Amino acid sequence: MNRHMNNRGFSLIELFIIIAILGALSAIGIPNYLKYKEKAAIAAAISEIRIIERMIVMFEMDHGRLPDSLSEIRFGDLDPWGNPYEYLNLGDTDKGKDEGEEGRGGKNAGGRDPGGGKTGQPRKDHFLVPVNTDYDLYSMGKDGKSAAPFTAKDSRDDIVRANDGRYVGLASEF
Repeated sequence: MNRHMNNRGFSLIELFIIIAILGALSAIGIPNYLKYKEKAAIAAAISEIRIIERMIVMFEMDHGRLPDSLSEIRFGDLDPWGNPYEYLNLGDTDKGKDEGEEGRGGKNAGGRDPGGGKTGQPRKDHFLVPVNTDYDLYSMGKDGKSAAPFTAKDSRDDIVRANDGRYVGLASEF
C-alpha cells in the first residue's frame, strides 16, 4: 500500500481543474488580446494617415496643387488590414463620375475609390455634410468596405481624416 501512496502523479480531478483554469484564462485573455491588436492597427492607420497628410502638404508646396492620386506622392503602402488608403482631391470631384473611369492610378491604385465606389463623392458626416474642403483621405478599416456617409454600417470602422485634418480617427467617433 505504501507504494501507491508515494506516487507523485496527478489525479483525473486535478487535471480537470487545471484544464478549467487554463480555459478560463484563455476566455479572458484572447478577447483582450484581440482588442489590443485592433487598437494597435487603428493607431497605426492614424499614424500613417498623418504621414500621408505631410507628404501631400510637401507635394502641394512643390507643385502648387494637390495630387490627383496617392501614387503621385509615391505612396502605395497598404493599411494595417491590407487595403489601399483611399484619397479624393475635392477640387477634382468631377473626376471618376464618368462611366468606366477608375482614376489615373487604375483600380484602387493610389486610392481613387472614395466612399466605397467610383462615384467621386466626398465623405459626409451624420448630417450628410462633407467633412473636408480640400481632400478626403481614409482607410476602409477592418471590413475593407466604405460608404460616403459616416453613419453607414460599412463606414463605422473606417479611419478617416476630417475637418481638414483637425481630426483623424474612427468614423464612428467623429
